[in-house]
Order: sequence, then structure tokens, then C-alpha cells
Amino acid sequence: YHIGGALFDFYLPIYKTLIEVNGGYWHADPRFYNSDSLSNIQRNTIKRDREKLVIALENGYNYLCFWEHDINTDPELVLRELKNEFAE
Repeated sequence: YHIGGALFDFYLPIYKTLIEVNGGYWHADPRFYNSDSLSNIQRNTIKRDREKLVIALENGYNYLCFWEHDINTDPELVLRELKNEFAE
């Protein structure tokens, strides 16, 4: 979903919510990567992630981000977070 020059992984129009799924390596999941040893690509990706968050919020969207690791190893955690976010 495109907003303000940024591409987001998913958009839920009913909830006006953007969802990002961040891969562990490219987005440098801090549980596995020390900020002192990141590659330039990882640093640029993290910078872009922050910019995308700002774009989403400044345009009135809700923003959720999930780590690929969590989706693969604990999908119930991700489901609980989604249910909590959208519980009425």
C-alpha cells in the first residue's frame, strides 16, 4: 500500500491500519543484531523504517509492525497482538 512515497506490506482499510513485517536480517532485529555491528544496508533499512512510521502516523494511519521471527516461531503471539489491537 503506497502512502507518501512509502510502500507498506499490508493495509486494513476498515481499521485504517498499516502493517509491516520486518525480516530479521534486513531490518536488524535487535534481539539478534548488535547496533554497533550493522551493515550499511541494515542501517539504511532501519532509517527507512523510522521514516515510514512517521509517514503513517502523520497521515492518520494506525501502524503495526511484526518481526518475521515472531511470525515463524510464535504465531499465537502475533495473533494475540492483532486481536488486542482490533478488539472492540
